Amino acid sequence: MSDRVLAPSINANLFEEFEPNEWLCAHLIKLSELAASGAFMPDIVHEINGPLSSIRASAANNIHALHALREEVEQDLPMLSPDHHAQFWRLVERAWQYTHHLSTSEERKLTREICRFLEEHEIDEADEIAETLVEIGIHNGIESWLSLLRSPTCKKILQTAYNLASLFYSARGVQTALDRIAGITAALKLSAYPEILSDEWSEAIVTDGIDAVVSLFNALKLTKHLQLTRQYDPIPAIPCQPSRLMLAWRHLIRNAIEAVGGKPGSLAIHVAQQDAHVTVRFTDSGHGIPAEIRGQIFAPFFTTKCRKAGAGLGLYVARKIIEEHRGTLVIESEPGATTVLITLPKNAT
Repeated sequence: MSDRVLAPSINANLFEEFEPNEWLCAHLIKLSELAASGAFMPDIVHEINGPLSSIRASAANNIHALHALREEVEQDLPMLSPDHHAQFWRLVERAWQYTHHLSTSEERKLTREICRFLEEHEIDEADEIAETLVEIGIHNGIESWLSLLRSPTCKKILQTAYNLASLFYSARGVQTALDRIAGITAALKLSAYPEILSDEWSEAIVTDGIDAVVSLFNALKLTKHLQLTRQYDPIPAIPCQPSRLMLAWRHLIRNAIEAVGGKPGSLAIHVAQQDAHVTVRFTDSGHGIPAEIRGQIFAPFFTTKCRKAGAGLGLYVARKIIEEHRGTLVIESEPGATTVLITLPKNAT
């Protein structure tokens, strides 16, 4: 039999009458946080390496373009007439404003259309000029550039415009990559390990912690296949340990994501006020929890995943944290719809 089949039955027997003491509970929560942080590391490294590679490539492109531009600007721009000089900078400005990315087939179609237009107006080397115009985002209104395109230095001028546009595109790419890294690091900071283990009590809005966890998972692209919706009714701040609750949200949301798997699915988060409590509801469209094991899912180390996928502490730790807040955590499940309902008291007494 596989580990996946054996794990639930072995853990169920081992912990059937097991209830960890307070000291062990605290250490299990710390172990759970370490496991959760470690589980994110491949995603974090992958997501940060992507934009870093873009920055390296952009930097190399910028160096090359700057060397080429120095010679082109010194040699060619002084030779332009005032009218062509103004047209050149309008061309560059149009190129800078271009943000749409065409598919290869769209580029080829546009290039052919522009090439035919240029040939009709007897522009030399129409195919090369059309290709450059498409690359810098000049796709329409070509007639307004005909005077410049008939210039003897047309190809050099277009190449200069192309290099200037490339510098701008590279700078924009660097900014996008840096914004992505900043998003990842900001999300990580909000759920950093030392803060998670803090025992400090304060008045807090529970949706702040949920949003921080969702931001982290979004930054790591763990939710890209999900239709994730959040419905937050007005709620008061409640006495809680925000860092501990954030750990509970991390486990519960990660469980929902893994239940859906890599296929398209949904996760709905609803936070509301009900009498003397704040309620938090997570509903996913995953495979559900079989009826025969629902009584065991809160046992420490119980898991239906393969051993590499998790330590089996998520639900145990999440419920323990909620109970520390004098709240409750219950699960209702059927294939295609699993709901985790948490209730937390609004007042300390």
